[in-house]
Amino acid sequence: MLRRCVGFVLLILGVAIVIGMSVFFEQEYRENMEPCESIGCPLILPEESYPHSLKELVPPYPHLRQIHSNTVSNQTTLMAFSKDSIMDILTFYKEQLPLKGWVPTKTEPIELGEEGGEWLFYEKGTLKIDIHILPIESAGAQSLMFTLTGADQIIQPDNPEAREILTKMQQRYLNCKSYRDTGKVESYFHSDGQGKRVFDRILHLKTAFVHPDRLRFEMREDGAQSLFEGWTIHSDASGARGWDLVLDDDVDESEYVEVLFSGCGNESLIPQLLVDDDLHFLAFLTELEPPKEESVGNILCYRISGMGDSGRKHHLWIAKENLLLLRHETEYEMGNLVCSEVTTWSGEMDVPISDKELAFRPVGMIPIFVARVVLYFKRVVRDYSAVSRLITLSGCILFLAGLALSRRSNDRKAFLGKYSPDCES
Repeated sequence: MLRRCVGFVLLILGVAIVIGMSVFFEQEYRENMEPCESIGCPLILPEESYPHSLKELVPPYPHLRQIHSNTVSNQTTLMAFSKDSIMDILTFYKEQLPLKGWVPTKTEPIELGEEGGEWLFYEKGTLKIDIHILPIESAGAQSLMFTLTGADQIIQPDNPEAREILTKMQQRYLNCKSYRDTGKVESYFHSDGQGKRVFDRILHLKTAFVHPDRLRFEMREDGAQSLFEGWTIHSDASGARGWDLVLDDDVDESEYVEVLFSGCGNESLIPQLLVDDDLHFLAFLTELEPPKEESVGNILCYRISGMGDSGRKHHLWIAKENLLLLRHETEYEMGNLVCSEVTTWSGEMDVPISDKELAFRPVGMIPIFVARVVLYFKRVVRDYSAVSRLITLSGCILFLAGLALSRRSNDRKAFLGKYSPDCES
């Protein structure tokens, strides 16, 4: 009976230590994470990606970093940040905007009370621009939000034929009964202006889909050392889930598909086309050029080029026969590096898709619980400090010792059948 009680105590103590260290490490990681780390991710582009509709009229502030831009109807918005002070930013725009023909509609910037920051209001003929500057204390930077009204007057109109092809292609994916493909994203990073290759990154893609909501999408980096190093997004009638993907604390699992696809990038373009008609970047593609005829392999395609909402030039190859997307190319800058990205797909539409292809199975036939345990210990070895590793290991040893003692108890059946053992007698 004593052995049973000791085993039970060791089990509880071991589990408490492991869970406690997990929570502590996660909190410590978030607190010590560089505040601007999220701002400096590959999705954030330097001023070279400044939207054309703004660049021709509003000079970009030196060293301005772009977070997101979008053009809808006659309005263009841009969110950006700078490490310089609010006063320096105000001085720059108060000097530079009049040189571009802008006239202030208010003589002094409007202060924003307790939250700090200021507004600037200017107009130029029928065009209007508001610039909102707000401090981000945790990041030691200033956020800037530009709103340009009348943007449709300066954006080049789409080529009607290219827009029609693009719309038909989007509708083909959105209305298909089923779809499967394999694909590859090849990203080549080289020094800006030097052409020197720095490193390459290759992602292998795999998609299976049955209308309306059964989806399995997998991304695996080339050279992955094991089955555990990959990303999987899965959805069906019961909901959505992801594997080895990190969400913010306030994101519910049911929103995996929308949230993760909206942030994944071009590699998730096909799943985006399948599940939503305005989730992908093609919904914001503008300044479409007249289509050209080019071949991908032996398949004749429309080549369509246009500007994305973040200032990138995109090139798409769409098969003429069945309107399937076969290739996508773009180029963007990350600091002093230039990334050339090429994505290719080989897909089939309206074909039978087996349940096996649609099963979640992020790590093959290995049970998910076992895989999560393995990933946890890989993270302990990779990310924890020596002291944290020692404490976590101690917790695991206590847990195993408690389990062994409990299993060796003569009263094993009674022990397993009760939530709290009777330590008397």
